[in-house]
Amino acid sequence: MTHAHRDQIELEALKSVMRSFVTVPLLYPTVCGLIAIYLPTTYSTNVVLAWWLLLTATQIEYAFYQNRFFKQATDNADAWTKASAIRHAVMNLVWIGMVPLFWTQGDDVQNLGLVFIQVIHCLIASLLSSPRRATMFACSLPVISVALIASIANGTPIFMVVASTLVLTYAFLVRMGAQSRQSFENQTELSLHNQDLIGELSRREDRFRALVDNAFDGIVVTDANQIITYASPSVRAIGMTPEQMMGRSALSFLPAREIDSILNTLSENGGQTPQGKNVEFHTKGPDGKAHWFESSITDLSNNPSVGGFVLNMRDITERKRSQMELINQSRVLEALATGAPIDYVMELVAEGAEQGNPESNVAIYLTDDKLNLTVCASPSFPTHFKQAISDFWDNNKTKAFGDIVTRDEGLLVMEDLLDFTDQPDVIEFAKTYSVRALWMQRFKASDVDGGSGSIAVYHKEPRKPSKWEAAYLQGTAQLASIAVNRRRAEQNLREATHNAELANRAKTKFLANMSHELRTPLNAIIGFSDIMKSELFGALGSPRYTEYAKDINDSGAHLLNVIDDILDISKIEAGRYQLEESDMDLDECMRWSIEMVRPRTVEKSLVVTLDIAPGLPAINADRRAIRQIMLNLLSNASKFTPEFGTIALAAHVTRNGSLHVSVTDTGIGIPADKLKTVLEPFGQVDDSNARLHGGTGLGLSITKALAELHDGKFWLESKLGHGTTAIMTLPPQRLCAAKIEKKAAAD
Repeated sequence: MTHAHRDQIELEALKSVMRSFVTVPLLYPTVCGLIAIYLPTTYSTNVVLAWWLLLTATQIEYAFYQNRFFKQATDNADAWTKASAIRHAVMNLVWIGMVPLFWTQGDDVQNLGLVFIQVIHCLIASLLSSPRRATMFACSLPVISVALIASIANGTPIFMVVASTLVLTYAFLVRMGAQSRQSFENQTELSLHNQDLIGELSRREDRFRALVDNAFDGIVVTDANQIITYASPSVRAIGMTPEQMMGRSALSFLPAREIDSILNTLSENGGQTPQGKNVEFHTKGPDGKAHWFESSITDLSNNPSVGGFVLNMRDITERKRSQMELINQSRVLEALATGAPIDYVMELVAEGAEQGNPESNVAIYLTDDKLNLTVCASPSFPTHFKQAISDFWDNNKTKAFGDIVTRDEGLLVMEDLLDFTDQPDVIEFAKTYSVRALWMQRFKASDVDGGSGSIAVYHKEPRKPSKWEAAYLQGTAQLASIAVNRRRAEQNLREATHNAELANRAKTKFLANMSHELRTPLNAIIGFSDIMKSELFGALGSPRYTEYAKDINDSGAHLLNVIDDILDISKIEAGRYQLEESDMDLDECMRWSIEMVRPRTVEKSLVVTLDIAPGLPAINADRRAIRQIMLNLLSNASKFTPEFGTIALAAHVTRNGSLHVSVTDTGIGIPADKLKTVLEPFGQVDDSNARLHGGTGLGLSITKALAELHDGKFWLESKLGHGTTAIMTLPPQRLCAAKIEKKAAAD
């Protein structure tokens, strides 16, 4: 037993005592007043009056204490018991004052009466205060003590018998008080336990009822014949009231095909849904709209408190529509990606719209700018429907009905087709296909040729769309529009790609022809100008002619290099640059490249250094391409490095086995925002560079492309005014040593 529980039991015992003594403040002064009036005493009236007033004062204070106790006593039983015992002891000490006040020597009758008054007081007080030991002794011990002392002091046989009896009686009262106290504690403990149990049961019942009444799921209980015997108030969340469901079969709300599906699921799983697997079904709600539900069914027919089935139902209409919308979009996009015909794609869109509203039939119509029907997708209509709707449209597109459906874009709602009494074709169509309501959502089928489309939703009963139905229809129309426009965009793209390929082939052929036509005279210009410059067949006669011949030779060589660069970039872009791979010495290639640019580096007093790691293996690459890469990098470095600058070439193998080649100069540098630009064909930092340093801007783009053809990478690191580092890496498989090691491991 906890301390709090024990304290509560003791407090209940004290309350029982206090309730028993509730009339004491009135009883004590009354009894003492009667004694003072009728019994003679040897003391003066003033002394007796003072005694009575003191007694009355203690009773008044006790009355106030009782009032405070019943208002404030909720815990701390020991403190309240101590306060009560003190007050009872004080009241009884004042009370027993009557014995010496009215004790008369020689009047045994009066004296015996005083003793018996104390005995009666002791008996009553012991019985009433027995639940609390301290209170019992405070009420009885002073009284029995004064009666015992008075009897012994009298000394007569009768008083001695009374004294002996008092001792035995008080011992008996103490024993009975202990038993009474134990019995009271047991009863109180049992009562408190029962109260706790009843309170817990009540709280559980309230909690369960609150849970059931406010649950998001609707809870339905049926008997063994599926008749609903209970429906929680929360079924209102699924569009029904408990009153609408009570007494009806749980299957009466469902379409026949849904009933068969659910019964098959239950029969396969022992009469209830499998653990963690719910059944899904749709039905028409009181509002006439289709609702989707998810339900778990538990068979409790063997439970006497249920005797049937428990159904937990949840309205999943929004979730289901979202899922179906996503699935339909995925199917449509997949069909578009696989190149399915537009008719088939529209069939998928229509099927998705029908799944979102199972009570409807959907058709999708596409028309051209002259309102001719080009596509009719109607998956749930009979096969002859397409021809029938085509004939119907041809006959009515220029009449009132055609004017109605083509007048405005957006949603058109025809709540009941039978209202078109002035248009017999519409009435006949509605009766033939058993449709009444028609909703049409128009959309643009093409932004180019003026084509349009419509999503047509047919219902067997007259009605208007709800907000979600209108939104769902609009979303379906957007999907159809996207599908049509994407398909037409793909067609346009294919045509544009085909035209671009034709233009690219024409460009490549033109460049090849032009390069051949340009190279033939350039070879003659370069050859003859070289002969004239070297005066192979004799002096030209004037130093100026020699200088002019040199200029002609340099210009021709430069123009030939430009033509070669253009041809190379054209071949690379066309994927026709074929690598002629062989094992080559990179050291020899780099030294050869340095010699090729030596005239320019010497002319500008540039210091060129070469740092090749010892034991650098040969590489498997296209010798011409690698030489062109090194020449391009060295040419750029010498071109943009001022006089007395430095150019550093380095090559080593990295930790991961790749080849790392770099060319670092102390030139003008490249701005950070132009590092990508200069790697593109004809890309330069600005036009002033072309004028100041010359060049077409093809060197770096060719270098990058040639590095990537070798499965490598190429990039630039530069800071304006502090030079540039061009870096090329080739993968480990390009190193001959790596190839040898790999072959040895395989052997």
